[in-house]
Amino acid sequence: CICWHQGEADFACFGTYYENAICQTIEQYRSESFCNDDTMFIVGNTSKVPDSNVYWWRERNTQLSKLNVDYMLNTACVDTVGVDYNIIDKIHFSSEGHRQLGNLYCEKYLKMKKLIL
Repeated sequence: CICWHQGEADFACFGTYYENAICQTIEQYRSESFCNDDTMFIVGNTSKVPDSNVYWWRERNTQLSKLNVDYMLNTACVDTVGVDYNIIDKIHFSSEGHRQLGNLYCEKYLKMKKLIL
């Protein structure tokens, strides 16, 4: 299983760029010798930056959430709404947020594993 949390470095890219990029990333990992076509791939959605252009945030998360409806097999997206953020920059997760995120990834993994078995 690969857990991937995308940063917002390419937030300014619009249209299908992001959706194509995440699919290409999944395919690239699955082509590596340590993976196969069935390797589970779980992503975390991007954070909503307070006082920013909400459009790109929603667009990215809409594209990522398609992974929850078999857009690509054995893929899923965890929702990070409510995860604690760093109080200084409000983009990065706090230490507690990282633990919460780890739990979200684990829960999603166990749910996917159960569906496969």
